[in-house]
Amino acid sequence: MYEELFSRRGLSLDRVKTLCIVAECGGIAKAADGDPVRQSQFSRQLRELGEFFEVDLTRRRGKGVELTMAGKELAALGREVLEALGDFRRGVQGGEKNLRLGAGESLIQWQVLPQLKRLRKDLPGVLLSMSNLRAKEIINQLAEAQIDFGLASLVELPAGLAGARLGLLRYRIFVSTAIVTRKKPTWKEALKLPLVGLEGEGRLAQKISQVAARLGLKPEIAVRCSSLPGVATALKEIDGFAILPEAAAQGGLVAIEAPFLREFEREVHLVWSVRRLAIRDEMVRWRQKLVNALAW
Repeated sequence: MYEELFSRRGLSLDRVKTLCIVAECGGIAKAADGDPVRQSQFSRQLRELGEFFEVDLTRRRGKGVELTMAGKELAALGREVLEALGDFRRGVQGGEKNLRLGAGESLIQWQVLPQLKRLRKDLPGVLLSMSNLRAKEIINQLAEAQIDFGLASLVELPAGLAGARLGLLRYRIFVSTAIVTRKKPTWKEALKLPLVGLEGEGRLAQKISQVAARLGLKPEIAVRCSSLPGVATALKEIDGFAILPEAAAQGGLVAIEAPFLREFEREVHLVWSVRRLAIRDEMVRWRQKLVNALAW
């Protein structure tokens, strides 16, 4: 069955490992950390691996070397194999397996972390590693087998990926409970308060400005933060307002519905690689446990 693979020299786990390291680092020089001896070794190993598969795994780019599409594809496949072998070894030795989950910081903070106790109970012997990633990064890292699952809002799933709906992400105007104890404002009254927002001028920020302008208002910018969890923390200390996901309605903050925010509602899915799910049996179980715990 595997005679063709082992009928010639050049294929080894060590060479596959080198390819995966080069792919993760973005080039041979970075993977070798500037060591010329290791660079030469890595170049030789990738050349031998390419000769075995009869395809160029690298190409020149400027003064450096980068992986070709074939190189990236083989690196993703190799990463899957090495990860599966590592999980098998840890499993037979009673060690923890590693489940790598990618999601935006706000989804990690308000959707995943509150379910951590349940996830640890439902997934015994599994180490949950979370990475703060944007949707595009999640897609790329799933394709390259750098993460196992992702939480993302995608209108259409790219080829090779599948997903399960977790819930509808809604946005609300938030104010601190200190304001509400005096009188809960309407959404129009809330827009008169100073704004706690995100850095940059996104679609949401533009919408706030448009709606406020129609009301004859120009919100004062109280503070800008780099993440929505940071906005939530800052808002607890300021008599202002912010636009946050509905799940942020926890201690110290109160949500107010506003009709103009409905256009920003979007579905969130748990996303995975179809191929990886087919070759790693435990991922089927992990998928169901994640869906059960994270759906809302």
